[in-house]
Amino acid sequence: MASDITAGRPTAPYVPGGATESAFSGVSWGAIIAGGVAAAAMAIILATLGAGLGLVAISPWPGHGASLQTVSIGIVIWSIVIEIVAFGIGGYLAGRLRTKWANIHTDEVFFRDTAHGFVTWALGTLVSIAIISAAAGTVARGGAELGAAGAAAAAAGGAGAGAGMMAMEGGPGQSMGAPMGMGGPGGAGAPRFGGNPMDYYIDTLFRPANGAAAANGAANTGTTTATTGTTTGTTTATTGAVTGATSGNNPQTGSGQNGDLGPMRGEIGRILMMSFKDGELTLSNDDRNYIAGLVAQRTGLSQQDAQKRVDDTVTQVKNALAEVSGKAKQAADDARKAGAGLALWSFIAMLIGAFVASYSATLGGRLRDGQVR
Repeated sequence: MASDITAGRPTAPYVPGGATESAFSGVSWGAIIAGGVAAAAMAIILATLGAGLGLVAISPWPGHGASLQTVSIGIVIWSIVIEIVAFGIGGYLAGRLRTKWANIHTDEVFFRDTAHGFVTWALGTLVSIAIISAAAGTVARGGAELGAAGAAAAAAGGAGAGAGMMAMEGGPGQSMGAPMGMGGPGGAGAPRFGGNPMDYYIDTLFRPANGAAAANGAANTGTTTATTGTTTGTTTATTGAVTGATSGNNPQTGSGQNGDLGPMRGEIGRILMMSFKDGELTLSNDDRNYIAGLVAQRTGLSQQDAQKRVDDTVTQVKNALAEVSGKAKQAADDARKAGAGLALWSFIAMLIGAFVASYSATLGGRLRDGQVR
């Protein structure tokens, strides 16, 4: 085995045809690993600094802090800065720390330095992604455990509060209403704290008719006038007026037209829920006429007016659903555009990082070979 005095390393035996091949690879993995690790560490440091600056810039209070557009632009700019600084340092180290080759053409040296910078960028990117993914997974697991503990504590507290509320209301016999607000054993007299948005629209169906409300007002006026007479006459007139007003206009108590609305509300709620088809409320004629009959019975409206009220309520429900659906689609479209923009700018930032790493490696190689003074 001959020895290359200039390079200080052995070479392969002479090959017929005049070609001599080195026994050593053109890849210096030690320099690449050093540059990649340094680049990954610098990228994480700068990303942490960027996260801190971002948290300082934003605010949960309306009218305070940077806007979403400003924050988005800042994220893009800072991502490019991270790529330039981190992989500029990593590429330079990879080119400067690589062993100097002798008896190799300048163009080949330039290509090898560029390749070392590019591989350094690839290694640093993979290491950064692995570390960030592991950290994100740890944070997510910790958040999930904390959320589960909080949910358990909230459930225990809610159960205790519910038991105390039932005791204040007179025990289990007086329920707070069905969970979805569709009625329940508590009846009309029990407070209703259901979370079903349909409760509001069912309430509008059973509002007293305008004529009945006016009659109730007239009866109350007559009662007030009667109070100027004798005490017995006042009491009698007041009792009669209140009784008449209650019988005609209060659907929550009494008998006949004034029974418990809980079962009726539950039935109407089930009809409406079963009438949803393909995300839209489609009420059949039979269901429409049936609900209108119940409304007419409990409010004093004519059948025609009750049907109009049902139609108006269904229209309100459809409009509300359309508004919610439109907002959801708009939010999804905004998220899609934001995700697409983030992906494109991330692609551009990484391309810049690859270019900077490759160029910095060639610069480090020239300094290593003494070509730059």
